[in-house]
Amino acid sequence: MSQTGKNARAGDTGAEVGSTGRLNTTSCIPSGPKAQPLVGPRFERQVERLHNLGPRVVAELLSEIAHRTGQSGLIADRLQAYAALDPELVRAVGGDRFPPMPLTVIR
Repeated sequence: MSQTGKNARAGDTGAEVGSTGRLNTTSCIPSGPKAQPLVGPRFERQVERLHNLGPRVVAELLSEIAHRTGQSGLIADRLQAYAALDPELVRAVGGDRFPPMPLTVIR
């Protein structure tokens, strides 16, 4: 299955992989006046640390977000869509890891 165009859709998740190889999930989250995209190296490192703590911690975070925002239906829907992704396909396209940080020359 090949993807064409500027952004390749990540299944039915609503997430997109942009031309930089970075995942853009802002298209699947409701926006509002306070909505800020969650991107960047700091965000990626925090997600990696959370992932390393295991599935229970991720479940607790999702439950807390659902409780605080009243968006349990949205979270359940997104969780179901992401859980349906084929792990082998995700790994094959590099979706199981963040792209390496770009090197910057300091002079």
